[in-house]
This record gives sequence, C-alpha cells and structure tokens, in this order.
Amino acid sequence: FERLAHVYATGEPYVVEEQRVPLQRQPGGPVEESWWSFVWQPATMPDAAPAADAGRDGAPLAVRDGADAGAGPTTDRAITDRPGTDRPGTSGVGGDILVHAIEVTAQVRARRDIERLLAESEAARAAAETASAAQARFLATMSHEIRTPINAALGYAELIALGVAGPVTDQQRDYLARLRASSQHLLGLVDELLDLARSEAGTVRVAREPAMTGPAVAAAVSIVLPLAQARGIRLVDAGEGEPGVGYVGDEARVRQILVNLLTNAVKFTPPGGRVTVACAVVAEGPPGDRLTGDGLTSGVPWATLSVEDTGLGIAPAEHERVFAPFHQVDGGRTRAQGGTGLGLTISRRLARAMGGDLTLESTPGVGSTFTLWLPAGGAAAPRPVAPGPVAPG
Repeated sequence: FERLAHVYATGEPYVVEEQRVPLQRQPGGPVEESWWSFVWQPATMPDAAPAADAGRDGAPLAVRDGADAGAGPTTDRAITDRPGTDRPGTSGVGGDILVHAIEVTAQVRARRDIERLLAESEAARAAAETASAAQARFLATMSHEIRTPINAALGYAELIALGVAGPVTDQQRDYLARLRASSQHLLGLVDELLDLARSEAGTVRVAREPAMTGPAVAAAVSIVLPLAQARGIRLVDAGEGEPGVGYVGDEARVRQILVNLLTNAVKFTPPGGRVTVACAVVAEGPPGDRLTGDGLTSGVPWATLSVEDTGLGIAPAEHERVFAPFHQVDGGRTRAQGGTGLGLTISRRLARAMGGDLTLESTPGVGSTFTLWLPAGGAAAPRPVAPGPVAPG
C-alpha cells in the first residue's frame, strides 16, 4: 500500500525485479516461497486526456487476471477509485495504475544453484591449491632431510673404497659399488618426487634460451651408456660428434628428459636390441598439434629429439596413460626394472613448460619412439603451458 501511495502521489512507475512472495497456489495447500517481478505503472500520463476506451464512471483502462484467464502466473490489473480521484488521467493524485507481475521463481532458483556451484568450485580450487602448495613444501623439506644422510653414506662409501680406513678386499669393493649404486638410485627417486611436487604446485622454472642439441644428447648418452652396455644393448647417437640442431629451451632440463627416455628405452629393450637418439628440424608440429601459436606457421619452427628403441612396444590404449603419474604399463616387468612411474610424467610437463611437448609412437612387438618437441632456434616460441596434472586416458 505504501508503494501504491507513492505511485499515486508521484505518477512514477515502481519496478522490482525479484520480490519474495509467500504463495498458496491452491486453497488449503502449503504456503511456498515464490519470487516475482513487479511493475506498477501509471496507466495514463498526468494531464493527459482519458483514453477513448476508459469508462465514463472511472472504470479501469485494462483489467486482466492471468490466473482466471488461464494465462499462467501473469496478472495485469488496473486500480481505480482511489481517495481524492477526480477522474482518470488528471494530474496530481489520480489516474489508473497497471500492476504487471511475472513469476521468476525458476530463474531465481537456477541462478542461486549456479552461484552455489561456482562458490563450491572456487572453494575446491582454493583448497586444492593450498594442499598442492603444502605438499610441495613438505616434499621439498623431506627431500633435503633425505638427501643429507644419503650423501653422507655416499661420501663414506667413497672414502672406504679409497682405502682411507685400511685395505679393501675385492669383495668389499663390490659391496661398496652396490651401496653407491643404491644410494644414487635413492637420490634419483627423491629428485623425481620433488619435480612432481613442483609441477603439481606450478612452481617449475625452466630457462628459454637458444642452444644446440648436441651437448645435451652427448651428456645423456654418456650417463646411460654403462646401463646399456651392462644389458647388451647398442646405444646409438645418430648425430655423434655434430653440434646438432638449434632449439629454444633449458639445456639442463632437455638433458634430464633425454636421460629419462634413454633409461626407459634401455630397460624395456631385450638384450641385443638397439636404442637410437636422433635430432631434426621439422615444419609441422606433432599429430593433433596443440603447439600451434603466433609465428609458428611459417618457416621451420620445430626441433625434435627422438629416442627410438627395438623393445616390446606399447599398445595404443596405453599411449596417453604412460604419461600419467605412477602409471606403469606392465606391472610385473616394470617392478622388475624398478622406477616410480614418474619419469614420463615429469618429462612431458617439463617439455610443455618450455613451450614444447613429448609424444609417443609405438607398435607392440616392434618398438617405441618418444619425441621431444621444442621451438627451433630462431623460431617464435609458443606461450608455455602451465604444468599441471595429467589425467590418465
């Protein structure tokens, strides 16, 4: 009634987009919460002549009750016979008022559901980021605490092997060599867990500098060569002695990726097999090119480093899963070879952090080829993809 009086007095329309209205839809039924959009509009402007169809006795210009007419919840009703009314359409206090109401309960509930879901999603994202950051801090601390005693064990083993504590027998030297190998293996596992935690937290830092592939390939081959020789596998550097091809990236990270790829290839290639690493420059990106960006469609934009083996191969259904954290294709054989199942996950994330990618082509029983894609030297590099979880499948 206060709103009606305001419209009566001023002739100004009153609009409310969402008005809560307790509503009993059926006689004797429950009272429910509903929401309505209202417009209370003067039906005639002040000082205007009465409309032609206005009743001479002050009847409303328009009367429609949607509920009675079967038109749903919309109601238009003109209100007249107010105190002080001289005649419809005169200035001052007077004139007809059209009340227009549309139910918007469904829209309000839908909007509230969306707002609730967005709030829940934001809260979940914030919680995940907090947990990821806490995990990264925890693993960083633990890695330091674990590294210290492992490095001490390595140091003492080296001192004993040098004869500082007295003569060492051949059998003792063999034991010391195994101790050093086991300690180095533990350090590698700690490094993998730390890299994974950093990538999950989005704190991986990589350089984006011009370099040649030759030094990184030579360093990786020299690291993996003893393992290949022990397994009777021929390890071939197709560009041995050459500078290689130019790329833009982080040489230390490229070497880390190649060591992971070469180690896996040697582990899963039967004795007598061959593992080959080769570099090239290509104009086209990988299949399903997710790397295309500004400046990459002209010239020769990509440097590739491929590791090809004559091993067991990987089934097509496993091609993407091998990049998922802790996923191992052949549990029994993988357990025999060791490893955490993090090497390929970390390698792909590092590749993407440098603006490239890591892909796989494989045929069961024939072998596999992992290819590291990086922006070629002098090519416009794409925006790096923020490292994040790689879902299986």
